[in-house]
Amino acid sequence: MEIERKYIIDESNHKVAVQVDIETFTKIEETLENYGLIQLMQAQEHDDELFHRGWGKKRMRHVIDDAPQITAGEDPGWHT
Repeated sequence: MEIERKYIIDESNHKVAVQVDIETFTKIEETLENYGLIQLMQAQEHDDELFHRGWGKKRMRHVIDDAPQITAGEDPGWHT
């Protein structure tokens, strides 16, 4: 994708910003959103794979085993 840029410069002639037309901006925005969505999907697939391989089940068992044991009617003291 060819991006036509217009640079905004300060009084010292340093580039401080870039201006692009709305159509180009929309394409860039959609590309970034799609990339982010793909990254999330791949991360979820990785998490699912770890869980199904047993890591998640082991971790959940560890969390449950380490949780404080509360009997019925007992105040867990979680409120402030």
